[in-house]
Amino acid sequence: MFSICLSIFYSALLIVGISSLSLAQNIDSSDGSVHPDPLDLGNPEFSVREAATESWKKWISKNPQNSLNALKIVYVTHQANPEIRSRITSLIKQVMTQNLKKVRLGISFKEKSTKLKNGLIIRSMTVTKVKRGSDFHKAGILPKDVLIGFNVDVSKTKGTPESVKSQLSTIKINTPVKIYAIRDGKKMIFNTTFTSYLPAKEGDKQKRLAEFENMIDTLDRM
Repeated sequence: MFSICLSIFYSALLIVGISSLSLAQNIDSSDGSVHPDPLDLGNPEFSVREAATESWKKWISKNPQNSLNALKIVYVTHQANPEIRSRITSLIKQVMTQNLKKVRLGISFKEKSTKLKNGLIIRSMTVTKVKRGSDFHKAGILPKDVLIGFNVDVSKTKGTPESVKSQLSTIKINTPVKIYAIRDGKKMIFNTTFTSYLPAKEGDKQKRLAEFENMIDTLDRM
C-alpha cells in the first residue's frame, strides 16, 4: 500500500512539473538560470558527455531547490537513451545522498502552514527556543520568529515552494546564509554562518539509498 501511494505521489508530482514546465524546454530556476541541455549527456563524443555531466553538477549546486524535480522530468523524457538515463540516474543519486549531514541549528521549532502576502501557503518553521551562543542566536533569531526561507526569499517566488525545513539540507557550514523570517507581521532578513554539523545517524545513508532506488523504480514505470 505504501509503495502504491508513493508511486501515485511521484506520478502526480511529475505530471504537474511536466505540464507547467514543458518537457522540451530547459527549466527556469528561481534566479533565471536554465539547466544544461540533457541531449549533450548522450552525445557520441565522450568528452562532450563528460563536460555536460560537469555542467549539470555545477547547475545542481547553484539550484538545490529545483534540481531534483528537473532531473526526474529529464529522466522520464529521455529514459529511452541509455547514456542519458545512466548519467541522470547518477545525478539523482548524488542529489539524494549528498546532503546527509545536517547543520547544527541550536533552535527548537514547530512546522506550521503560513500564508504569505503574495498568497503562497508554505510549511514554515516557528521558533520555540533558541540556544544561547548558537549560530541562530548570534544572528538575532528570537522565539516566535517564523522562518520562511534559507537563501531563498519565497515571498518573491512563483509556484509552490518546498517546506522551509527541507531547505536545511542545502546549507553547508562555513558558508554565509540568509535567513528570511517574519517577526510581528514584518519580514526580516538575518545573516549567519553555521559552523558545525550534527553527527550523522546510523542507517541514514542506507535509508536514503532505499528511497533513491524506490524513486528510480517509480520513474521507470512512468
